Amino acid sequence: YWRPTAAAYAAMGGLYATDPRQRAMAAEADPALPVWLAAAIEAYAHRRLR
Repeated sequence: YWRPTAAAYAAMGGLYATDPRQRAMAAEADPALPVWLAAAIEAYAHRRLR
């Protein structure tokens, strides 16, 4: 079981925008999804995991 810090969780979410494989997977649903998803995960991390 992983208990992430806010920074670690946000960095993991950032992979949707920066990692080509993760980006391609999310972009299949919607081309704007990778950037939106990365931002949403970062916002969640900073609001809920502090």
